[in-house]
Amino acid sequence: MYLKVWNRCEKCDTALYREVNIIYFPKCTFTYNLKSTGGKCLDSMVGEMSLGPWVKGDTCWQWYSYIWNGPMLDSLSEFDFQHMSDYDLWNYYDFNDSDIVWMEGPDNSARLIKYKFPHKGNYLVATQWYNKCLDQDTFFFTKISFNCNTSSVINLTKSEPKLIGMYDMMGRPVTHARKEEIIIYLYDNGTTRKVLVH
Repeated sequence: MYLKVWNRCEKCDTALYREVNIIYFPKCTFTYNLKSTGGKCLDSMVGEMSLGPWVKGDTCWQWYSYIWNGPMLDSLSEFDFQHMSDYDLWNYYDFNDSDIVWMEGPDNSARLIKYKFPHKGNYLVATQWYNKCLDQDTFFFTKISFNCNTSSVINLTKSEPKLIGMYDMMGRPVTHARKEEIIIYLYDNGTTRKVLVH
């Protein structure tokens, strides 16, 4: 990061530099399917986290999975919940421990989620890949609105992260990438990805 301060009175400037390291863990994915346990509607989910960048013998990695559901999430309409960016959700929701309906970790068993929705509502699934040696992590949020009524009508949606900005290594917005330039992609769920343009 670069910051230039200009002193008009003295007609001089001062430049401040600070190294910014953005770490993105590749290969982190979360996939899930909705299942029916009673044959009438899709009332449960089965999901699996990838190993991420873990390799055999690496003892730094830990995996965590959480599901929240409570009055604060259920006060949102399904439309508002599904269309809220992860950044806005992060700022809105208080992540109260009393709203946790599922939690696993820090071991490998946290990578598999099997959960039956007990009632109608908005459920927030968070999956976390944590590298304890670097003290860095990558989070994914998955929003599921569950509504199973007697007519077997169900509304379930999954939002994918959307690109909201491109920046150079100095943090300046980029509209056109040049060859051999490193671009940082920022997504609406708060994740970033560093890419070298060829």
